[in-house]
Amino acid sequence: MFLLHSKVFQISVSDNNDSKLKETLIEAAVVNETEFDVTNVIITSRTWVVNNDGDGNIIRQRITAVLTKKTDKNCYLEYVFFMQM
Repeated sequence: MFLLHSKVFQISVSDNNDSKLKETLIEAAVVNETEFDVTNVIITSRTWVVNNDGDGNIIRQRITAVLTKKTDKNCYLEYVFFMQM
């Protein structure tokens, strides 16, 4: 499951060019976004940020990205992070 959280910031582009991950993130964004058409995802993290429990088990991980979105008249760039639980 991916949860989508968003904030607006200046972006820095990563060298992460994982096309399958980008495709998965676009699919997750489309499910969560109803007002806009999501056109692209630009991954800005090099790696996943991993959170572990006390025993070292992974409980969630997140990666940051930028979504490009459009409506009939406007285009938007939005900084987001995707959390996998």
